[in-house]
Amino acid sequence: MRLLLFILFLFSMPVHAHQPKLINYSPTIDSPHKVFFPEISKAYYGKLTGNPHYYIVNSDKAFSFYAGILSNV
Repeated sequence: MRLLLFILFLFSMPVHAHQPKLINYSPTIDSPHKVFFPEISKAYYGKLTGNPHYYIVNSDKAFSFYAGILSNV
């Protein structure tokens, strides 16, 4: 019975998993998109129309940073 309660408790805890984010605008160098909580895995989706998109990442915590760009042409 204790094992069952432990398992239920374990699965009821909030999980910070990969979070998809849709960007409906083109962030500019003067107005970059602010990435909140960058230590949590996110994927940003948007339409690249020939102009660069700008993002700003700030964190007080050390974290591993991975960036990649995929294109569906």
